[in-house]
Amino acid sequence: MINIIAAFLGLLYSTYTDIKTGYVDDWLSHTLIVLGVIFVPIFYPHRIIEAYLIAALVFALGFVLYIFGNIGGGDVKLFTAISLLLPYYNEDIAGLFSFLGIRPVIPPYPFIFSVFLLSGIIFMLVMSSFYFYKILKYRKKIEEFHRKALIGFAYAVVLLPFFYYWSYFSWFFTLLYIPISITCFIIPFKADFVKLFFARKKSVSKLDDDDILALEIMDKDIIKKLGVKRKTHTNWELKKIKENAKKYGIKTVPVCENLPKYVPYILISFILNLLTGDFFLYMLKLSNTVIF
Repeated sequence: MINIIAAFLGLLYSTYTDIKTGYVDDWLSHTLIVLGVIFVPIFYPHRIIEAYLIAALVFALGFVLYIFGNIGGGDVKLFTAISLLLPYYNEDIAGLFSFLGIRPVIPPYPFIFSVFLLSGIIFMLVMSSFYFYKILKYRKKIEEFHRKALIGFAYAVVLLPFFYYWSYFSWFFTLLYIPISITCFIIPFKADFVKLFFARKKSVSKLDDDDILALEIMDKDIIKKLGVKRKTHTNWELKKIKENAKKYGIKTVPVCENLPKYVPYILISFILNLLTGDFFLYMLKLSNTVIF
């Protein structure tokens, strides 16, 4: 269980630091990745190359999400670490929790896929519900509120036939429609979230690679002068941006701060999938759905 314990304790401590500071310590995520690299040949001797390739793919996809400001760099490293520590869920892992009376479903795909998917769904359910409430509370401060609400409602309705069809196979798909539809509804209000809740002015000289630029509310002329390409930038790119800022006399830019913490949802997803094998397949099993 040493690889499972390492992953669990790492996520537990990362959850604490994420909630307290908004950051995941590099020393911890790097240590977990190194441990994962070492453990793969020990626990998965017949799938070494496959496990390393999965981790490389996870990191590559995570990095793409990171550079576009959709996920934090610390989150990417944690997902990579988990993919190395537990590349696959097997009968040996399932047997560890047999005393709980749960019969896990062994997923046919990498364990990290289960963790990533469930964490995203839980995050959508909690945060979309929270910001849906915020939208209604601050609706008088939102420009074109009714037009945006209508567009969001239309997005949610478009998905309804799809989930209605799948509800014939399992009631569980009907439950999934709730977080996804709420998320669809709040999509048109993305710029308003940034403006009302997240945007803070920060000195250009103090920008680092963890900062997420609030492009939604930045002046297009300033974006062009700074040479900004996306929400997040590498240190090399930031050096060029700082030079452009000095050239044009731009002192500050809006960045997103106090963004929702994602690591706690990774921890919750990790625990639920560890107990069930794959939470969604397990729920489909409980709903008597035939899994092809």
